[in-house]
Amino acid sequence: MLLEDLAAAPGFPAWSHADKVRAFAWFVLTHEGRPYFTTDDLRRCFDGLGVEPPQAISPYVSKMLSRKPKEALRAGEGYVLERRVRQALDEKLGKRPAAARVDKLLADLPARLPEEVERVFLDEAIACFRSKAYRASMVMTWNLAFDHLCTWVIAKHLGDFNVALPKRFPRADISVIAKRDDLAELKESQVIEVCRSAGILTPDQHKIFKEKLDRRNMAAHPSRVMIPPETAEEFIKDLVTNGVLALMQ
Repeated sequence: MLLEDLAAAPGFPAWSHADKVRAFAWFVLTHEGRPYFTTDDLRRCFDGLGVEPPQAISPYVSKMLSRKPKEALRAGEGYVLERRVRQALDEKLGKRPAAARVDKLLADLPARLPEEVERVFLDEAIACFRSKAYRASMVMTWNLAFDHLCTWVIAKHLGDFNVALPKRFPRADISVIAKRDDLAELKESQVIEVCRSAGILTPDQHKIFKEKLDRRNMAAHPSRVMIPPETAEEFIKDLVTNGVLALMQ
């Protein structure tokens, strides 16, 4: 992990100075491999990220030493984190950099989502990803992205969609869409294909949605295919970036 990856942790800009001091101490010990940390190490981390430090860092370390139970202990020419505190930070911050970036990508979405149902899907996707339920996180991220696409169609492209629908699927169960629920009469693959025919999705966006639908199906159906974290991270990052955020322009 690089120092910049630590700054990608969810909510980092809003952390208190005390939280950042503990996190930087953890970084120095865990990822720089130092036997102890000093106040100079902590200031270096603040400076390295261009983050405004407290007026003085030593009082924060003193509080860590004096708390009951202690959060830090004296060691060598500096300090170490108390074992309980270090284990808690391992759990909170010890994610792979890619996982931390995906977590932040999801955590930053709520304020930008227009519909309550999308925020529900997002909350479940975040809960699954943080719990390492990678299959479920892929399924819920797909639900979020597809619902966002449907909302986008109804709000901005309904006319174009209705022109293209009977041409692309003349035998579909429904020929005219009037409201959001009408799209449920179509298969997800049909919605995606009509969006491509109507120019609602670009060729690249269509390719992403189609490929992610295939992978969602693989994740959702019983199989012996393993879903490692890297697979879920790539799936979520690509789909959120190009299937949700790109349709907010």
